[in-house]
Amino acid sequence: LTFTAGTVANVTAVSVATAADFTALAAAVQAASAGVASPAATAQVYDVTVTAGDLAGRYVIVNDDTAAIAATDTIIALTGATGTLHASDFAFA
Repeated sequence: LTFTAGTVANVTAVSVATAADFTALAAAVQAASAGVASPAATAQVYDVTVTAGDLAGRYVIVNDDTAAIAATDTIIALTGATGTLHASDFAFA
């Protein structure tokens, strides 16, 4: 999967009660959102808030070209940011 300058983001906010590790995080996000595969034209981005557990905090997950969200997708810890993430917050080159 290769994103280009023409790629846009589709951002979905997801709340997860608890996650002990990245496998549990991915499973909880998949259960809450029924993950959507990212084609090259549209990056499927998940703005995830975990309220408890070892991974309590905020994460951004960019799903790959497989519909199910998995621990092998791009998972980025997001710190210091407040408010909702929007598609315009992402740029691809």
